[in-house]
Amino acid sequence: MTGSPIVPLLSRWVGGTQLKYVPKLRIIANCAVGYDNVDLVAAEMRRVIVTNTPDVLTDATADLTWALILACARRLVEGIDLVRSGQWTGWHPEQLLGVELRGRTLGLFGQAASDKRSVAAPYRSGFRIIYAARTAKPEFERDTGAVRVGMPRLLAESDILSLHAPSTPETKGQRQPGHPASK
Repeated sequence: MTGSPIVPLLSRWVGGTQLKYVPKLRIIANCAVGYDNVDLVAAEMRRVIVTNTPDVLTDATADLTWALILACARRLVEGIDLVRSGQWTGWHPEQLLGVELRGRTLGLFGQAASDKRSVAAPYRSGFRIIYAARTAKPEFERDTGAVRVGMPRLLAESDILSLHAPSTPETKGQRQPGHPASK
């Protein structure tokens, strides 16, 4: 179809090789928050507009952040596995207690759009919030009480660490022992 758009999903790479087969293409309407799956240079060279759907998943991401934190802290998966295995024999006062979250320190690596929504519940629940990001976020700090810290302090002081940064060459491996940012 001449002049038709490409509407790729996040899992579909669109680069120069693909673009050469649609010379009259004018727009790539990416079905994703970002556009890491599109070769922006190749698109620009062909004067193809690239769009995305920013903020479409912010609330869902915040919800899933807390679902994962609660599942880990309260040992939910272990409990499900115990019941499914048939080994659960009944309640015990110390069984699968997990971790009390109130009063803990929540560490955020990166400061994506979802973070403000992700920390709404813990902020009201007495969490201390710290974050490590390339740039300071004064509005985020004012609205949540968060404090920007360096990576070593984030790793040392966080009871819970939530990752909100893209996987890029700059961030890859930063949580690994021995990485310069973790020292």
